[in-house]
Amino acid sequence: MTALAVGAWLEELYELSIFAVALSSILSWPFAALTGLLIAVDVVIIRRRLIMFVSWSFISLLVIMLPLVYIDSSHYNKWVVTPWNIVKYNILSSKGPDLYGTEPWSFYAINGLLNFNIMFLMTLLSPILTLVTWKSHLTLYEKFIIIGTTFIWLGVFLLQPHKEERFLFPIFPLIPICGAFGIDSLQHLILKLYSWLLDISDKKSKQVTKWLITRDINTWVNAIGFFLIITSSLIGCSRVVALHYGYRAPFDVFFNLQRDGTLQKFETDFGNNDLTLCYGKEWYRFPSSFFLPSTNWNTRFIKSSFKGQLPSLYPAFDPEGTMRLPGNMNDLNSEEPSRYVALTECDFLVDLIDESRISVEEPNYAAITEDWNVISEQEFINSQKSHPIFRAFYIPFLSPQYTVYDRYVFMERRRKKKSGSRKAKVIVNPGKAGKEFSDDLDDAIL
Repeated sequence: MTALAVGAWLEELYELSIFAVALSSILSWPFAALTGLLIAVDVVIIRRRLIMFVSWSFISLLVIMLPLVYIDSSHYNKWVVTPWNIVKYNILSSKGPDLYGTEPWSFYAINGLLNFNIMFLMTLLSPILTLVTWKSHLTLYEKFIIIGTTFIWLGVFLLQPHKEERFLFPIFPLIPICGAFGIDSLQHLILKLYSWLLDISDKKSKQVTKWLITRDINTWVNAIGFFLIITSSLIGCSRVVALHYGYRAPFDVFFNLQRDGTLQKFETDFGNNDLTLCYGKEWYRFPSSFFLPSTNWNTRFIKSSFKGQLPSLYPAFDPEGTMRLPGNMNDLNSEEPSRYVALTECDFLVDLIDESRISVEEPNYAAITEDWNVISEQEFINSQKSHPIFRAFYIPFLSPQYTVYDRYVFMERRRKKKSGSRKAKVIVNPGKAGKEFSDDLDDAIL
């Protein structure tokens, strides 16, 4: 939506730009309105189209908000304005922004460099480079609207204690654009310095002037821009490959079992019994129930060292399920014992075997061979023991030497399954449950 809003504004399709910002803010995330702040200033103050702006803001509000409120209120059986609830919880309450996930200011700097490398660096330099070369730009005003939008977003979210990569998603389309502005301004700056050197050398040394004139400066400038773009692309590919090799294990343990039919074979062996797959400390890497072959599988959690609130199960099908206030939830990210099942109820277990993290609450289950049999195993990078550069970016021949991998395992319990249908017994009974999970804090927000 940010790309659509900015693109429409550049094409002077202001109505579409206003609607795109409204759609992103109301239907998606209210804070996305920041992406339209400078566009609104331009339309209302610079171009003096206040009536059009107010009219289309009102039209957008009606077209988007009314169906949203109607649908949400119908499902929750009470008056619900979701964008307002998000703002109220995250800004007007004392528990929203710093409840968990707090990071230092450097979090976004590191994240930007990892995801955009040279382009993020050029984005940070783009205001200075564009100002220094402002006489060379025919679209200076438009550039500063886009650069300003990017920096306003970064500034606001740098000040928030709770930081996540997804909070930068609304400006992800703008970062490469600003990076391109930075490279373009750098090329103009080199040409400007070249002209300055020609003027100086003409007064000091005719020989230097002759040497400078014989240089094809335009070819060199174009080569610099091409080099930066290609290098940025190669670094980006290196990042993608590093993520693929280092973090694909939570998916691959299921892919391999699906390909050879092992998961389906378990269903046949168990007959009509439900199968219980458990996660402990790896709860946040569960890739979703779509990786399981059928609804005979139930995914549950066992206790680990994590003491926050785990996701809860969606209730079994109930036409009025969304109207009922779920129990055993809180908006303080406090531990809810109702999320756990006893280890004895687990038929299968997924775990990361990191020898440095073995504890009473997080034992090495794979080493308890009398209870568990490893049936699928993949490598998962150990970020603490691996070199930060070779962990973040894949460099052929070097990365394997400077990275350390742990075992990511899918285990089957070594015991005869009881006949008859069996459900996982929850330590604190949450009531009849379905097959997939909901995010408790999001439910609290809504």
